[in-house]
Amino acid sequence: MDAGQLFRFDGGIVADTSPILEALIQASRAPLQLITVTSRNKPNEECVHLQANARVNLGEYILCIGVRMPNNDAIPLQSYLFWFGNHIVAPETWVMVYTGPGEPVLTTQTSDKKPALVFHWNQPHTIFIDNQLVPCLIHMDVSGTQIGHKVE
Repeated sequence: MDAGQLFRFDGGIVADTSPILEALIQASRAPLQLITVTSRNKPNEECVHLQANARVNLGEYILCIGVRMPNNDAIPLQSYLFWFGNHIVAPETWVMVYTGPGEPVLTTQTSDKKPALVFHWNQPHTIFIDNQLVPCLIHMDVSGTQIGHKVE
């Protein structure tokens, strides 16, 4: 098998045509992927977009706000944490978090007709007022979670 059978080159981008390569690429993707923030600093429109690449329990994730550092890391801000609750989503489901007020709803994304679970952070103002403020998605490992003792 030569390289032409494994890859097709479209404008410098490698397009996968091998089922094995596709499986490797899929396995390397995070189960829940942070995609983008749309309508930054626009009240009632500002939204964080994520997409499930596998069956995911959203209860294992926290969305927070961070300050981007010069090396592209981010330092989380303590005041802004969003927990999704225990919702299980299927692969290719969009998860959208509007920063303003509203109620959760299950709908369909208009652009690609895929399911979308829409949440609202219920903040009184927009969050992403500066390009240095970025969303950070944290996966909580339940096996490493510690809970305080019951006070009697």
